[in-house]
Amino acid sequence: MADTQQLRELDLVDAAPEQNFDSLTELAAHLLNVPVALVSIVDFDQDRQFFKSQHGLQDPWRERRQTPLDHSFCQHVVGRDCPLVVDHAPSHELVKDNLAIPNLGVMAYLGTPIYGEGEEPVGAFCVIADEPREWTEKDQATGQKISSCVSDLIRLKAARMTSERLRLEQQEFTNVLSHDLKAPTNTLALLHTELGLLLDSDKDSEALMMLEQCHQTTGRMNQLIEDVMSYTRVSGTEVDKRSLDLAIVVNDVIDDLAQQIQVSGATVSAGKLPRVVGVASQLRILFQNLIGNGLKYVAPGVAPKIEIAIGGTEGSRECVIDVKDNGIGIDPEDHGRIFGMFKRLHLASEYSGTGIGLALCRRVALNHAGNIDVHSRRGGGSVFSVTLPVATDG
Repeated sequence: MADTQQLRELDLVDAAPEQNFDSLTELAAHLLNVPVALVSIVDFDQDRQFFKSQHGLQDPWRERRQTPLDHSFCQHVVGRDCPLVVDHAPSHELVKDNLAIPNLGVMAYLGTPIYGEGEEPVGAFCVIADEPREWTEKDQATGQKISSCVSDLIRLKAARMTSERLRLEQQEFTNVLSHDLKAPTNTLALLHTELGLLLDSDKDSEALMMLEQCHQTTGRMNQLIEDVMSYTRVSGTEVDKRSLDLAIVVNDVIDDLAQQIQVSGATVSAGKLPRVVGVASQLRILFQNLIGNGLKYVAPGVAPKIEIAIGGTEGSRECVIDVKDNGIGIDPEDHGRIFGMFKRLHLASEYSGTGIGLALCRRVALNHAGNIDVHSRRGGGSVFSVTLPVATDG
């Protein structure tokens, strides 16, 4: 049997009601034409049953949301791990002395086990009548189906909690690993600089060339660590989304990239952009990668040209933002690959990068219940289309 701590971790006892469970008890009361339907979690450690959901209970039980086990028929469902069908409670051998009969007015009862992660029941889904009732096979089948839905909800809660715990563990591991990796790479970079100062450029040209290669390698390692950290920070992150002016976000990114824009002779323009619902820091990461790619992936001697504009609307709730460039383009057969982690189409000697940027963009888009797609062909530039939710306040 699950102990109290396990039940609390799943928010099944001493926790607020949840609409998903309440909808099922309301549905059961309607389908079976009963005054009361309950999702009852049996907590043997605390000698009680806690109503994760209740429909039709009267005070004080409705307000308390629990009763002692001497008021519980559900304890027998859990203890025996099988349904309990009671047509006339005062004459039923198992429950005739139960205090739920005089105090809660239980005259007929139909209960079915509900389960969590394991094979042992954590409670019962039950319906109650205040007068004797002969429960038909159809009634029992309906109760069984609804109890299966309740079990699925509990298992879904458990799966989400496990997923979140693993995500946090992975994030902590990545943070520690990245910190431990950055320390030696920073030290190596410093040593490379110091060694370069000690070498004679005329006598040690070959050594200096090898040292420069080492310096570039440690630089790529540092960039890879930073990119992995960025991906970890946004992957699966649950944060409050707010209405924000996308034009401000994009213009801030353009300002941040001003030096790269100037050096490359690029032209970067942004048209009128909408207000969206999102997280400014994550959207900055998305547009910084898309604009940065437009600055980077151009043919030699070509000045980058990047345009950011509304590409369309998806009904009234979503908009599509296009980031168009005049770069080297992407073969159609590679469109599906580029959003994967560490997927690079070019050698590091041709174009720098770690292969995480577009995976990061996709993760940010998904965090905003949106998507990102690309329209491109080799030598014909690219258009990256990002779908985002539109804010209703502007």
